[in-house]
Amino acid sequence: MSIQDSGKKKLLHIGCGPQHILGKHGFDPEEWEEIRLDVEASVQPDIIGTMTDMKDVATGSVNAIFSSHNLEHLVPHELPVAMSEFLRVLEDDGYLVVTLPDLQQVARLVAQDKLDEPAYHTGAGLPICPMDILYGWRLAMANGQPYMAHRMGFTARTLQKALMQAGFGSVAIKRGNGDFALYAVASKPKLTSEALLELFNRHWSWGGYQHPCRQKRRASSKYCRTIGMFSQKIPRKALSLYPQEKSVGRFLSRRRRALFIPGHAGHDQPENKLECACRSQKICAAII
Repeated sequence: MSIQDSGKKKLLHIGCGPQHILGKHGFDPEEWEEIRLDVEASVQPDIIGTMTDMKDVATGSVNAIFSSHNLEHLVPHELPVAMSEFLRVLEDDGYLVVTLPDLQQVARLVAQDKLDEPAYHTGAGLPICPMDILYGWRLAMANGQPYMAHRMGFTARTLQKALMQAGFGSVAIKRGNGDFALYAVASKPKLTSEALLELFNRHWSWGGYQHPCRQKRRASSKYCRTIGMFSQKIPRKALSLYPQEKSVGRFLSRRRRALFIPGHAGHDQPENKLECACRSQKICAAII
């Protein structure tokens, strides 16, 4: 597809369905032009295609990609292909805005034997159970939409790992507070912590992000949510060193602080929030 120059930034809305995203999540219609892509022709997208094959989208032709509850429909071996396509179509300073189910939150309900009990209701009042979040919305699949099945899932740590391994320079992730979702922004270039936080709050602010512990006047909470920010290329061997609870920002103090890999030489005094003190391997994660 040849994208005409309207003078506005280009937003590729992946798996759009019947939805239009302009005017929501920080995408101002005065600034952005939406290009809708979906596999289903009946929703009248601008481009008919899939995440793993966006041949009709030119390389480096969009400024941002928005994806809401799409990646979980891929089989695991398709994920790197989709990520590669995202990076291909993004401009050099482009970024991905993505939300999808958080399996850690869902797992708590499963552990309570609430697999078939409503976790929440849609805007139309339809119940969504943990089974729907894990395997796909049963009502949609029963109505002839088998592609609505879920074939993989993510936690905050595995989503961050997938995005960093794909080649995104900076990643910020927030766990939803009881809505069973993860919210992330991944930029193609490496950003400073301040720029990354500003970008995240631009699209996932909900009126301005506040730490839940501050809202509830508690020093810490079992299900405390923060933004985990990762702004460096992490070697694959180093990814397994991240403690899961630290990567999702649990039990943190109110102050911004840097996290260091336990037992890694040179991780005593950080030079800044995003650089590890040992210059040979920049594998530290900064948490806001």
